Amino acid sequence: MKRGPGTARPRLTRTASSLVALALGAAATGTGPATADAASPSFPSSSYAFARGAKAVEGAQSSSGAKRLTPGETYRGTLGAAGDAGGTRYYRVDLDAKDNAYVSFTAVPPPGAAVSYGDGIKVHIQDRDGNDCSTADAVFGATESPRPISAAAQRPVDPGSGNCQTPGAYYAVVERVSGGGGSGSGGGTWDLELHYATEPVLKGDPPGAPPDDSTPASPAPPHGGHGERRGGAGFGSARGLTEGGWQDHISPGQTLFYRVPVNWGRRMSVGAELGSAPGADDAGYVASALVVSVYNPVRGLVDDAVAPYSGSQRTAAPKPLPTVAYANRFSSDARLASVRFAGWYYVVVNLASDVRDRVGDGPFGLTLDVTLDGSSQEGPGYAGTPAPADEFTVTSADEREARAGGAKAPGGTAAGGSPRDARSMRLLAAGAFGLGVLLMATLGLWTLLARRRARRLAAAAPAADTGGQPVAGAPGGYGYPPAYGSQEGGGDGHTSGVYGAGGGQEGQGGYRGW
Repeated sequence: MKRGPGTARPRLTRTASSLVALALGAAATGTGPATADAASPSFPSSSYAFARGAKAVEGAQSSSGAKRLTPGETYRGTLGAAGDAGGTRYYRVDLDAKDNAYVSFTAVPPPGAAVSYGDGIKVHIQDRDGNDCSTADAVFGATESPRPISAAAQRPVDPGSGNCQTPGAYYAVVERVSGGGGSGSGGGTWDLELHYATEPVLKGDPPGAPPDDSTPASPAPPHGGHGERRGGAGFGSARGLTEGGWQDHISPGQTLFYRVPVNWGRRMSVGAELGSAPGADDAGYVASALVVSVYNPVRGLVDDAVAPYSGSQRTAAPKPLPTVAYANRFSSDARLASVRFAGWYYVVVNLASDVRDRVGDGPFGLTLDVTLDGSSQEGPGYAGTPAPADEFTVTSADEREARAGGAKAPGGTAAGGSPRDARSMRLLAAGAFGLGVLLMATLGLWTLLARRRARRLAAAAPAADTGGQPVAGAPGGYGYPPAYGSQEGGGDGHTSGVYGAGGGQEGQGGYRGW
């Protein structure tokens, strides 16, 4: 069939549209999120900022179906109510005789969930005969405020022990526990963040006795030493701190996460002051309002402190930490044993949700005082590589990140100005440049085709005296075909994360598990 002059336009439009779509698709491919981040599921019920790139894993209700975890990785999952089928979850970890293993679980109840004093989690690493290599627990305690709580279990390499030393499959187990009573033990599903780290044994013999900490720690530095530093909303977004005083603010029910690089041979002290509230004369009293918790690099609890609040300034400060030393792990004192490796130590600050009803909505001023004593020393000679590789060391880059207030990101880099982000910006720039080149080529081709079509139409038009008027059906000038600009694009390339409430751990049940 012979085509009329107007039948070529759909082909031209389709050709140009395809090229534009190709250009936009290429740009989207070049500037989109990394694969690991894109695979992370969304948990809209959670107010906790989960680690970037955390992989989704559903824990099994039996050891038979447990999925294997990879050392150095962080995962996301869920945990059902105590007593329910999903209230206990199993994960498989394959262990050898060369690496100490640590698996932490951070449980995140939804905002507003009802929790009581003894509600929380209990974690284990078990062998194939159901024997516990270690256990640890975390509960909400007297604050009875829903917030993230964390506990870590371990499998140490100890040739002198017959417990859990055979290479092979082991199971990391988390179970929901309920203490009953209080304001009510809530049901419902909680979100989970899992972190699995391994630490190699030493090349030679381990050091002897732990260092002597009989010398008092240095006093807290004066307030305002380094200005403002906004806390993160999870372990994965904890903001770096160095020695000095740091200003922030906090609202009832909120949890803020910070991290401090503490090297071998150094000793950290930290405290938090909650500022006075306007109109404090009419405020009520909250017995367990401010909780300050310190966690080691594998998210095991070291110590915590609690302070009441009635509108006047109050301070919560755990005792100064022991000096970081490898030999600490051999102590029967669980608090000393938890400070067994260098790395990022986490400071987690929570303000109980009851403060809103009895004192006010806030936000309230918060000042963190950080002191570091001692001198950095060379670490022990590991016989292998930890996972993550930078988990148990402090580098000059770490100290720079802490001074700059970098937030933690996968691979041990700061979330602001990290190599990962620099690569993303380079990809973004390259994608934008490529998009521009491709669009210019597309539009040039479009114009060329339009001009050729105009010449064909002019050549095919009948010879007649038009009186100087344009020939009907011929283009009135140059430019883009009428279809240009009529196509509608769309799609929001942004995703939103949820930040806000949560909490530290009051440490009820002590330091079991270390």
